[in-house]
Amino acid sequence: MIRSLRTKLTVYGLLSLLLVFAGLGLYLAIDSRHYLLQLTAEDMRDQTVLIGQQYETLLARRVSDDSLRSFTAGQAAVLGRRITIVAKTGMVLFDSDVSAADLPGLDNHLARPEIIQASADGWGYAARYSRTLKQDLIYLAVPLHVRGEMWGYCRLAWPWRRFMEYQRRLMMGFTAALLISMLLLALMTSLVWRPAARVIKRIGTVSQSIAAGEFSARAPVNEGPLETVVIAQSLNAMAESWERAALQLHEKTTQLESILESMREGVVVVGADGRIGLINPAAAAMLDTTAGQAAGKLVLELIRLPQLDQLVTGQADVAEVEIGGRTLLVHSSTLSGPVAGRVLVLLDVTDLKRLEGLRRDFVANVSHELKTPLSAVIGFTEALRDGAQDVPTERDDFLGRIHRQASRMAKIVNDLLDISGLETGNIRLNRQPVKVRQLIDQAMDAVGQQIRSRGMRVAVPSDPALELMINVDEERMTTALVNLLDNAVKFAPEKSTITVAAAASPGSVKLSVSDEGPGIPPEHLPRLFERFYRVDKSRSRDLGGTGLGLSIVKHVAETHGGSVGVTSDVGNGSTFWISLPVSP
Repeated sequence: MIRSLRTKLTVYGLLSLLLVFAGLGLYLAIDSRHYLLQLTAEDMRDQTVLIGQQYETLLARRVSDDSLRSFTAGQAAVLGRRITIVAKTGMVLFDSDVSAADLPGLDNHLARPEIIQASADGWGYAARYSRTLKQDLIYLAVPLHVRGEMWGYCRLAWPWRRFMEYQRRLMMGFTAALLISMLLLALMTSLVWRPAARVIKRIGTVSQSIAAGEFSARAPVNEGPLETVVIAQSLNAMAESWERAALQLHEKTTQLESILESMREGVVVVGADGRIGLINPAAAAMLDTTAGQAAGKLVLELIRLPQLDQLVTGQADVAEVEIGGRTLLVHSSTLSGPVAGRVLVLLDVTDLKRLEGLRRDFVANVSHELKTPLSAVIGFTEALRDGAQDVPTERDDFLGRIHRQASRMAKIVNDLLDISGLETGNIRLNRQPVKVRQLIDQAMDAVGQQIRSRGMRVAVPSDPALELMINVDEERMTTALVNLLDNAVKFAPEKSTITVAAAASPGSVKLSVSDEGPGIPPEHLPRLFERFYRVDKSRSRDLGGTGLGLSIVKHVAETHGGSVGVTSDVGNGSTFWISLPVSP
């Protein structure tokens, strides 16, 4: 099958030319044959009529057969024609090209076309192959009348080969003209087509580039025929339109991808078949998967929760689900536009839930912590009003108790204010280079009286880290160490040893306070630095603790860019530590 346009044009052009020449040649062959036959017949009719008249005269004079045979041979030689005399019965009497001995063997000529036509119209002719002479001849016959009666026919024959040679030369010339015309057509097609083909090929290359997404490709508009120029202009206009549309689509897609990737909320687009078509990184993290793994899957293949199935099918618009220890609030809405499906928006409310719980616990703890001293103050005040103020010993005792409870409430409030300030950043740190040993010494001085009252000893192992300089708020950091030492003094047995150590690691230094107390059960360790959290609440309250000391330590360390931690072995004491960055 021909696919090349150039080849098609050439082949179809040559076929058209061949058909036209073939038709014209056929017409010329038929027409020339007919025309030549007509001319020859008209010429031969006059000759045949003249010879026939001469035969009629000779026959009327009753000349001998030999005389007629001699006359026939002589006339044939003069005219260059074959002369045949046929009786009315169809038998050949004389023939210039056949001997007298062979005449009886000739067929009856009464059925010859020219004889039949001559009998009907007065003369007739025909062109055919002569089996006698083995060649093509033109025959023309006229009737012979003797004394008014039909006697026979005089027929002249002339070889047709000259006309055949003429027609052959005519057809050879015609064929040569056809071949030359076809060659010129092929040459002209090539000359005209070559520049157009070059332009069409370039336009095709540009079209393929545009189809491949290279919208900056342009077709030549100043080459080739008018038709290709129009096509190139239309193609360039289409490419420019697509380039603008692609640029706008790319910008919008980039914006959408940037928005989806930067969103903390998870977004999942589900098609009408329930399969995930799009998922942003936040949603993938919430569902514990990746965008590549989730694409094309059913939501229930990732998370088998009935609530999610209801959101995907549109049975519910919002639901709260638990996935991997996280609490997610999922909103579902129908996609607008021609695309069917739903959009799921996932909000991680774990921290909100935790903060809500902390808020409730905080309010409950604050209320509980303040309720006891307030009740004591109110009770002692009422006792004083009821008459205890008149008894000096009772009055002084009650006033002392009121002072201690009021001081405890003031400490709780001050600790809460410190924590709030550290969390919100309202307290600005006064950072200065301080030696680690200096911080430890100041903290030990602050709790020295408590340590001595319980007969305890503080050990500070020698270590190069004690001489390191750290850039901290000296007052805040000392307070944090004091809280750790205060806890150790309160919960360690009397006459035990408290160890305060410093250890350096690349880029940081760790300050630790170890005691020989009863230790802390493992289940309490994760919550030790929460506000108001106590392992033994009754004992802590008896020792005057507010439950905020370790929380203050944590916030001080984190505000300085550090961290806190604890290790404990039940029955063998505990170690609390603060890790701080070292000044460069």
